[in-house]
Amino acid sequence: MLAAVPVYAGELEDAMARGVDIFLYIYTPDCSYCNEFSPTYSKLSKTYENQYKFIKADASTQYGKRLLVQFGGRYVPFVVMLNAQRRVLLHVDPDCLSDTACVEKKVKEFKGIKK
Repeated sequence: MLAAVPVYAGELEDAMARGVDIFLYIYTPDCSYCNEFSPTYSKLSKTYENQYKFIKADASTQYGKRLLVQFGGRYVPFVVMLNAQRRVLLHVDPDCLSDTACVEKKVKEFKGIKK
């Protein structure tokens, strides 16, 4: 299982400055839905690590809260895929997060629309 490495303030901005596409996952440690999604996140981050920067941000921190608001999140888990121009190109619906195949389909879909 992928260890929860705390996101540092500016990590998203650094990735965007480098022109990297982002898989942004915002969660809280006490969220049961977030805990259910964690194995899927771990699998995807290993499978697609060469194609996306995976960022996991805790919404109970200042930086995580700011990211949640910045990208229009109103709940956790909140997952979006962004391109380097800070455009949200794909939001993954909460219903999809409970199905690994659905999330993986969204990741592949993002590859086709990221321009």
